[in-house]
Amino acid sequence: MAQYGNYGGPNRAEMKKKQRINRLLNVAIGVVVISIFVVAGMTIFGGGSAPATTEEEQEQTENEDNGNANENINIESEEDADSDEANQDGEAREEDEESDSEFDSADSSDLSETDSNEESEEATEEEDATSEDEEGTEEEDGSEESGAADEGDWRPVGTSQSEPFALSGDSFDRSSTNWSEMMQAVQQATGLNESRDDVTLWHIGNGGNAQSAVATISERPENNTPFQVRIEWVENEGWKPVSVDKLSSNPYN
Repeated sequence: MAQYGNYGGPNRAEMKKKQRINRLLNVAIGVVVISIFVVAGMTIFGGGSAPATTEEEQEQTENEDNGNANENINIESEEDADSDEANQDGEAREEDEESDSEFDSADSSDLSETDSNEESEEATEEEDATSEDEEGTEEEDGSEESGAADEGDWRPVGTSQSEPFALSGDSFDRSSTNWSEMMQAVQQATGLNESRDDVTLWHIGNGGNAQSAVATISERPENNTPFQVRIEWVENEGWKPVSVDKLSSNPYN
């Protein structure tokens, strides 16, 4: 009986051990199978999505490339448009500059002509003014040399003779005071001093009353066109020139 007991014990132990091993194997097989399914599923689902993702990425890349190309085209178009506008602006500026240059040339020509005309007019005016100045200077020089005063500047020459004054036969005596005062009045009007060798007193006489006289006098080169001077007496002031005329002929020559 003891043998049966010993024999049966080890058999059960081995059977349990085998059962454990079988269970472990089953578990390992299950794990392996699950792993296979997981890997297969990952391969199937993951591998299927990867191409899709790649295609989407390619489409996105192509879209981006197309967008970039469109942007480049738009940029090039804008650049071309800007270039065209710049060229048009440049051409317009060149035309404006040419037009301005033509206007400037015309204006310069007009200004040159105007300046030339103004210079000619100024030169003519200066010549006229110079001629007038020379004539005035000559007249002034003649007046200064001759000592003649302008008609408006004539004044009585003063007198030492007593009043009442009246011309008499002795009044025309060259050595008399009256003669000297009459010659002063004649010289004031004509600038001619009758005591000079080149001056001729052709005549002096009563001017129509006892307080006036008329003298005819000239320089040698103008003996045929002498001056005729009228002088009048101013009470207490003496003889004063009142008129002077240039005769066209000399009645005493």
